[in-house]
Amino acid sequence: MGRTAMKAQEDQSWLWHRRLGHFNFQGLKILHQKKMMTDLPQIQAVEGACEACLQGKQHKKPFPSGTSWRAKAVLELIHTDVCGPMRTPSHEQNRYFILFIDDYSRMTWVYFMREKSEVFKVFKKFKNLVEKQSGRSIKVLRSDRGKEYNNSEFDKFCERRGYRTSNYSVIILNKMEYQKERTEQSWRWQDRCCRRNTCQKLFGQKQSTLQSIYSTGVPPRRFKT
Repeated sequence: MGRTAMKAQEDQSWLWHRRLGHFNFQGLKILHQKKMMTDLPQIQAVEGACEACLQGKQHKKPFPSGTSWRAKAVLELIHTDVCGPMRTPSHEQNRYFILFIDDYSRMTWVYFMREKSEVFKVFKKFKNLVEKQSGRSIKVLRSDRGKEYNNSEFDKFCERRGYRTSNYSVIILNKMEYQKERTEQSWRWQDRCCRRNTCQKLFGQKQSTLQSIYSTGVPPRRFKT
């Protein structure tokens, strides 16, 4: 078969692929072999991928560039999440911990708690610390709006101080919490590695988590000044 004829057959394969709602090529071959469709030509295996198929089968649209989601100053956007309960409590009987991640600098703070009900008290402690140290105020607090965040006491406190609260519509997959999930993924991976290390098997969960979060923040990161 000449090159021109092969190219024409390949074009026909793509044409019928699109005509039949991006039906797979193997299925098209079966339709032709069993003569289940009239006028369907012989289908040739084609190289490359159909861009429309790749985009159409994605569960989400491609994420916007990271710069469009970044805060422009410290404390402009704080991500927060509660993790736990841990299977083994710390020496202080803590089973939960809460993370605060500054979107601009990627600085991460962790506080350990016995119960989820301590979130509001811990947030006020965190707020006083970072605002006094930086001379700036928190502008937006972003969470998944779980029960520990979604209560009248927390809302009234933020409203009185002019903090804008923001929530994620989908806890794991939403791009708005992508940075927090990536940060948590990094230190969780380090935490598992540390706890498998022979010299660190005696670490409790609290000590292992603290080391992992600290280690995650050690490598240099790029952010605009």
